[in-house]
Order: sequence, then structure tokens, then C-alpha cells
Amino acid sequence: MNSYSWDDVQTEGEGTETEPTPRDLRAQLNKLGEKLKERDAQIEKMSAQLRRESVGGILAGKLGLDPRVAELVPPEIEADEEAVKKWAEKFDGLFVKPDPEGAATTNAGNDGVSTEGDKPNLTPEQISAMQRLQSQETAAGSSTPDVESAQLEQLKALFTSANGSSDAFFDGLMNLKPTT
Repeated sequence: MNSYSWDDVQTEGEGTETEPTPRDLRAQLNKLGEKLKERDAQIEKMSAQLRRESVGGILAGKLGLDPRVAELVPPEIEADEEAVKKWAEKFDGLFVKPDPEGAATTNAGNDGVSTEGDKPNLTPEQISAMQRLQSQETAAGSSTPDVESAQLEQLKALFTSANGSSDAFFDGLMNLKPTT
């Protein structure tokens, strides 16, 4: 005979205090698996944040770029100074280094057209012609849609006749008659 009595036999779903059933073990395994996934996601999130801060520090401190550029560095690039510097050199010219005053700097072309942070290459006569155009509205108090349309037509005609030459365009602005 065996040493077990009928009362000692476990039925499905019941566990004793000393020996859990397979169902209990599976439930515990599932709970631990969920906790592990949560921790892995948290570690991945914090690693990505640490990498962004590290790469941003390298970009700002060593290369003089905006630290927000770190968002653009691919994950396969190591977060060490040499790898980040090599990546930044590969894309040299795409990122604007901030001015100490905070304004972005770019180069103006030969035609006098400039972008933010630059002063245009305009003669005093060209500046006065532009100011004349701007002052027309303030002299009249407010411009009507008809006046604005006429001014826009004048500028379009002037632009067309200049054939892309900024010098010809500004010369035409100086001779432009105010519309009322």
C-alpha cells in the first residue's frame, strides 16, 4: 500500500500551504513577467534620456551646436565624443551654431538678400525707398484694399522687369511713385 490517504490527495486548483499547484506557479510567473517588462521599459526610457543628454552635452560643449540636435543623432551612433563628432562633421553645414547673443547666424548672398541674424547690404537710397513704401500706409492712416492691390501690382511689375536682378529691383524701388 502507499502512505497517502484519500485526504492527502490534491485535486485540481487546490494547493497546500507547503506545495503550490502548477496553476499558482503560472500565475506567479505571469505577474513577475509583467513586472519585468515594466522595468525593462523604464530602463530603456531612462537609457534613451541619458543618451540624449550625453550626446546633447557633447554637441553643445565640444562642437558648439544646439543640444536639441541630439534628437537627430541615430541610435546606432555611440554616445562618445569621437563618434558624435564624426557624425556632426558628416552633416557639417546643416546645423547653425547659435550666436552668443542667441540669434542664428547665416551668410548673406551677393545679392544683398539676408536671413535672420544678418544685416542686408543696402545703400542708404535703397533703405529710404523701402521706408517710403512702408510710410505710405502710416501717412494715410490705414490703407484700403485698393491701395494695397495697386502697390502689389507695382511691385510685381517691378520684379518682372528686374529679371531677378536685385540691383535693378532696388533701383526701381527708388523711382517708384507712391500710390494713393
